[in-house]
Amino acid sequence: MNPVSKKSTVVLILALLVCSLLITLLVNESEAAKPPKDPKPPKDPKDPKPPKDSSDTTQGSPTSSSANKSRPPPQILGVGLYHIEQSNSENSYSNMIVYGKDKQHIGFEDYFPYSRYSDNTDQKNYGVSKYDKRGYYIPFSRNVNPSPLFITPNEVLQIQVQLKEQFASTKIEHLSLYIGNGNDTPESYPIELVFDKGRKLQVLDPKKIIKKVTVNNFLEGGAYWINFDMVFQKEIGQSNIFLQTWNEQKKPIHALFENSLDISKNTFSHNNTVSLTAIIDITDGASSPICKIDNTCFSPNNVSILKNGIVTWVNHDSLIHDIAGGVPNNPNNIFYLILQSNESVQKIFGYSGIYPYFCSLHPWMKGSITVVDSHNHVKGYDSTILPIVVAHHGSNGYVIIEPDQKIITSKKDLEVIISGKIQEKDPHNVTVIIIRPDGTSIQSDVMTTKMGDYLFPSLLNTKWLDGEYTIIVNYKNTEKGRIMFSLFSK
Repeated sequence: MNPVSKKSTVVLILALLVCSLLITLLVNESEAAKPPKDPKPPKDPKDPKPPKDSSDTTQGSPTSSSANKSRPPPQILGVGLYHIEQSNSENSYSNMIVYGKDKQHIGFEDYFPYSRYSDNTDQKNYGVSKYDKRGYYIPFSRNVNPSPLFITPNEVLQIQVQLKEQFASTKIEHLSLYIGNGNDTPESYPIELVFDKGRKLQVLDPKKIIKKVTVNNFLEGGAYWINFDMVFQKEIGQSNIFLQTWNEQKKPIHALFENSLDISKNTFSHNNTVSLTAIIDITDGASSPICKIDNTCFSPNNVSILKNGIVTWVNHDSLIHDIAGGVPNNPNNIFYLILQSNESVQKIFGYSGIYPYFCSLHPWMKGSITVVDSHNHVKGYDSTILPIVVAHHGSNGYVIIEPDQKIITSKKDLEVIISGKIQEKDPHNVTVIIIRPDGTSIQSDVMTTKMGDYLFPSLLNTKWLDGEYTIIVNYKNTEKGRIMFSLFSK
């Protein structure tokens, strides 16, 4: 081959290589410009239904995870149940939260979780200083609910639902509230109220049991509150509350609150003199026996509440007072509370019966609390039977300790005998708690006899410690009695 032919062949080969490279680049560019094959349509984030492969879960402790896919569902912390009615009384709840007696604020939030922003919507809906509000809060962790909240048709019921999300409560998107005599399945309830953030409240009530309902939601202290105000036009009797919620991942979680409501015309309710809460004032000047003349030391000096109701004492006097169960010279150790001036204390009464009390510092101050069940029955509770008696091993043997007694002894002996009687049918164990002056405590389960008696020898501490001791006896997570006293060495 001559040199010219060889040169032409090389040029031809180079030209073919360049053309091949250009074609390859054009093909790749064309492929990259094409849309992906069979794209899946994006999921509608507003779809309120959880995905079919999501497993329904009951309330549980969340597990920490930084991955978005494994983030746990929200927690259902509890529900607040409240009855609202018109009232012009100066002692109404609306007056207490706006002005308070002697400018002292008294609100539900002082005692249990409560949506404080609900007070603003209540004032807007029912008028400033023109309504009364009664009720209580049920934490989901509680094993036994209080007696049902009684509501008759055409009365206002407020249900506050407290939710919390591990990372951000603002991520909670949905809550379904079911009411009726159902179980742990949504289909078993006649009423469903569906709250989806950013959407109008859905009311699924085919039997038209509810007359009207509104909803508000607030973010308070890291918790998300969804509050329903409703009025029933038909009675449905004793009812459960079933809740279901989820965040943007739509993994549902639910909680059941059994026997929480009773919507009836003919049931025992707050319409008589008994409610679930009562406020008792220690009047200004109660430290003088003059108040005994017209029985105004405690005002009112006799109140009635429903079982599991709350009694609050407020000290308007300038001196310290205590609240001791029993009568002067015969305390029964069922409860013992101390109030400084302008302080308040509260106690839940979980058992029906009549509970006399007095101030041991000013024994002319006496009062009584009657606790009734949902049918206005007063159990035959004997207030003279002591639920707790503590005897201290002193220099002259065992001596019974009186409430708030100050014991000075040269014998540094911390041995005591704790005994008492629980007035319950077929009682079982009681729990004895000893709280020491340094704040440490010890808890012991003690067997009872078939008649409810128990006896428990114990040491208050392993080493001598001056100061105030408190001994509490509980039965089924309810305080049955307590005694406070002080030990000092000479």
